[in-house]
Amino acid sequence: MAPKSSLMMPFMLIGLIGVVCAFVYDIQFPGHATLSDASFPGGANGNGNYGTDTALLDEISYKNGLMHNACFRIECVDKPWCKSVPTDVTIAGPFRPNSILSCNSQSCNPLLQLLLRKGTLLRIANDKVTDTPVMASRVFCAKVGGIKFTITGHDNLTRVLPENMAGAGNIKKLFIKGSGGQQWQRMQWDGDGYWRINCSFVGQSLSFLIIAGDDARLSCNTVFDAQWTTGQTIDSTGCQFKPSETHN
Repeated sequence: MAPKSSLMMPFMLIGLIGVVCAFVYDIQFPGHATLSDASFPGGANGNGNYGTDTALLDEISYKNGLMHNACFRIECVDKPWCKSVPTDVTIAGPFRPNSILSCNSQSCNPLLQLLLRKGTLLRIANDKVTDTPVMASRVFCAKVGGIKFTITGHDNLTRVLPENMAGAGNIKKLFIKGSGGQQWQRMQWDGDGYWRINCSFVGQSLSFLIIAGDDARLSCNTVFDAQWTTGQTIDSTGCQFKPSETHN
């Protein structure tokens, strides 16, 4: 967990023009960035391993979790204070836009905004910048290792937290299958990166079927053995999306 002092650092609020095409890579969206005093925890739940390279997406564009873990490339443009190197961020959760934020001009759309840390801002613009145009685009999420799964459960409730997913990054649908003879069963989004199903899988080995935000599919078989315990995390080495498995 990040030190308390790091949670109050300044952030950058970005309003992007137009509608994000969530499943097409390399489409650029013009936007406008403003330094804000808003704050959010360092890496939302389910994103602790992403360090500070995370961003929050406004709750409307977050689409009830559909955009969770999606990756964006953000670049400062058209100003002398801009740096030439863009930076990539992972969507770690939603936020409610500041109601006093002025969005009366064509360069600001309150329906699509990103909240960034100041440290991320300094990668794309010089210090002391409080207002700058940006370009943002969906990009392939590059990760090291396999997809990680954390499981919790008791009685008739099973919750799963997928992390470190490459490719689109975000999950459209997640299915679970136990060794007890069941078919694939669809899980429901439960917030904070977790998916849930009202079913007990205690004493069964578990496999997962992921349908990513770009409709790419991947089966991770026998991720947990039958002796899994609540709170256990498994790195499914070898089970990971690759560029050739995603599509525009």
